Amino acid sequence: MIPLNLHRIGFWVLLIFSFLTSCRKQDLQHLHDQFTLRHKGADMPVWVEGNATSKGFVVVVHGGPGGDAQIYNTYMKEFSDKMESELAMVYWDQRGSGNSAGHFSQEDYTLLTYTEDLDKLIDVLKMRYGGDSRIFILGHSWGGTLITNYAIDAERQKKIAGFIEVDGAHDFKSVNVIINAFKSIGGAEILKGRRTAEWQEIIDYCKTVDPSNPTDEQISKLNAYGFTAESYLSEFGEIAGNSGTVANGAYMWRSSYSVTLAKMNEFYTNNAMFNELKTVDLTGKMNQIKVPGLFIWGKYDMVVPFSSGFSGFNQYGGIDKTFVSFKNSGHSPMLNQMEDFVGVVVPWVKARL
Repeated sequence: MIPLNLHRIGFWVLLIFSFLTSCRKQDLQHLHDQFTLRHKGADMPVWVEGNATSKGFVVVVHGGPGGDAQIYNTYMKEFSDKMESELAMVYWDQRGSGNSAGHFSQEDYTLLTYTEDLDKLIDVLKMRYGGDSRIFILGHSWGGTLITNYAIDAERQKKIAGFIEVDGAHDFKSVNVIINAFKSIGGAEILKGRRTAEWQEIIDYCKTVDPSNPTDEQISKLNAYGFTAESYLSEFGEIAGNSGTVANGAYMWRSSYSVTLAKMNEFYTNNAMFNELKTVDLTGKMNQIKVPGLFIWGKYDMVVPFSSGFSGFNQYGGIDKTFVSFKNSGHSPMLNQMEDFVGVVVPWVKARL
């Protein structure tokens, strides 16, 4: 027979244990974690937020080069909140991007180094949240280049549960794809009488470009025209406006995040990476990726056109692969069609946990 005082001690131990356990579950369900990834001289901030009890971690690999992760979190707060209610989201400022810092040389601004950074991040996530964590890499724009270069390595593939490319530039080299998109979509807009002079200017400029040997200036000009063209398409409803609420004030002023530093990093890093990236074409290697793959593309993406996404999808080596077209989106469907985007990504990831 156990003495009464031991009964009481056992009761309080059980109560405290239950309380601590419930706290841990609550914390994991509404996780707000932040740490710094340090690798090869770079100090890269990482935020992990959302429902970690799902064991599904979506690593947002932002655009750029030189973009920032908080665009997808603080700025697109409605988007991030919806994703985080079901999954754990990982927002990572890449080397020379966002609010990252450190001391590293010009030689470290390479696709190889960025790929190694991503690999280290995934290792840390596994150590921090458990080896049974299911990691999904979601690359947007330049992030599509980075996740593709990561996933074509067979050993690294073993660390991830899925590959999600969102209007990703796995092929920087194909200027012809961009020119064809301008001619096709721009020509259709001219026939509708919409921004005819502006579209004609873009089409006329395309005629001056040799797709097989474009100058650096022409590549940059075409990229700038892409964003301008999307603004024209938005005017007439072909591309939806911000389909969810964006927290511009919180992103710009009401957080500890320095937008000024992010913009300075973006300018420098974009220029530092330009010479290497302008010749990158990973499309032919995408057949080496075997993990489940999800491709999401805006129909009116004028920066990385729709046909580029479909060519990558056709080359993709995984049996489990899905292509989803967003008919009212441009280069950023998570912003143009937020609800639809979440409605595709969350079930797709959860089905593979």
